[in-house]
Amino acid sequence: MSGTLKTVAEAAPNIAFVKYWGKRDPGLNLPVADSVSVCLDRFHTQVELSESESSSGDEVWWNDAPLGPPHFSRFARIFKWVRERTGLDFPVATRITTSLPARVGLAGSAAAMAATARAVAALHGMEPSERELSALARLGSGSASRSVPDGFVRWNCGSLTDGSDSFAKSVAPAGHWPELAIVVVMLDTRAKGVSSTKGMARCAQSAPGFDSWVAQCNRLAGKAVKAIGDRNFRELAKISRTSAMAMHALCLQAHPPILYVTSQTVLALELVADLSARLPLFHTLDAGPNPILFTLDEHVDEVVDAMTKLLPDARILKCKPGPGVRVVSSEQ
Repeated sequence: MSGTLKTVAEAAPNIAFVKYWGKRDPGLNLPVADSVSVCLDRFHTQVELSESESSSGDEVWWNDAPLGPPHFSRFARIFKWVRERTGLDFPVATRITTSLPARVGLAGSAAAMAATARAVAALHGMEPSERELSALARLGSGSASRSVPDGFVRWNCGSLTDGSDSFAKSVAPAGHWPELAIVVVMLDTRAKGVSSTKGMARCAQSAPGFDSWVAQCNRLAGKAVKAIGDRNFRELAKISRTSAMAMHALCLQAHPPILYVTSQTVLALELVADLSARLPLFHTLDAGPNPILFTLDEHVDEVVDAMTKLLPDARILKCKPGPGVRVVSSEQ
């Protein structure tokens, strides 16, 4: 199936403190506001991209299952961008391997698209800057732009119509806050009923508070960057909770309303509220039912034990801030 060219790249998902929810240009995945996130050191997605000998053109396989429309088009945008700039037009076979369930609100597509962008650029002999690579990954998935840089990241929404000024950059390396601990509480791995793309569009079109949401994101982004720089846990907790709950409130304002949380999510958040009264702990919640918790190393085992006792069927994993995308191997 493969020719002589092969590149393997990997990237991890990122979790947003200030959320990305709304697009000013759906085709280019240009956001309506800035967002701030952190890459994880677990759940890496690996992408093997090789020259294909297939006569049917480009192929994408996700955990050994062929990927068709509409999801294939997201990869096609990345391939097209690279081909237009290199003049190379050989078909490619893309094999994605990940342990992260798709479409559950844990940024699995972000990791896959960031790794794909890095692999296809390397396969075609390109060495894009981090800014260019972030913008390229964004074509496949908006949040993928944030899985390119290292550690703590701010995604600039930009203002240009071609998207050239909409990219993510690191505001602090992964090792900047060594005592920060991240706990992923995986309650439900089923694909959510309303995709993020559809949810964003519905909120923009029908939620009366959408303009206020955009203004709030732009206010919070700068505050989040400062809190990260100062390693101010209390301030970052306030910002993260505000952004997450405002996003989910906005979803409830949409017509028809969107509800991503479940009864187990509510139980988990109630426990977080109780524990945070006596130890440093806060949550965030993307477009899905699975909370992500932030605490400090000295308290992480207590948090995990309490959550396990409350929700014994949940899969609970400890993480740390992690690096951005990287090439694992390349054969020419």
